Amino acid sequence: MFPLIFLGSFGIDLLTKLIVSRSMELGQEIVLIKPVLSLNYVLNYGAAYNLFEGSSWVLIPVTAAMIAVLLWYYRGHKEEFPPLERAAFAMLLGGGAGNLFSRLTAGYVVDFIDIHIIPIFNAADIFICCGCALLLLCEFFPRGAKGGSAEKDGTDERS
Repeated sequence: MFPLIFLGSFGIDLLTKLIVSRSMELGQEIVLIKPVLSLNYVLNYGAAYNLFEGSSWVLIPVTAAMIAVLLWYYRGHKEEFPPLERAAFAMLLGGGAGNLFSRLTAGYVVDFIDIHIIPIFNAADIFICCGCALLLLCEFFPRGAKGGSAEKDGTDERS
């Protein structure tokens, strides 16, 4: 499941960026739901919300290090994670890898989803946010205790 979600999120991100960059003019806006949602083709030389604009020399190694640490942590503990947490890690890593790949190959990321009340973003950002949200939900609303749970040792905490 992890490889499919990782490759799917990575592939969807790259494909949507490619479609937008080949079918729209830079700065072009296509209104989808007036006045709420548009496609708006922009180049982002920074991080989320265009923070650290022009700082790819910092963003690339920091993003690569974060991906490496997350992947190292996941690989060392994946047997402990239920399927939803594995999916969350896959989305988080796939989205991060998509934006990292764009920065490495082009020096920027293509952003195009414009909800008008927040900065313009892309599919990788959606996967990163969904992965983080799912990890938080799994932590705050666990389906069972981790490690040494009642499921493993056959006891029920309610007894």
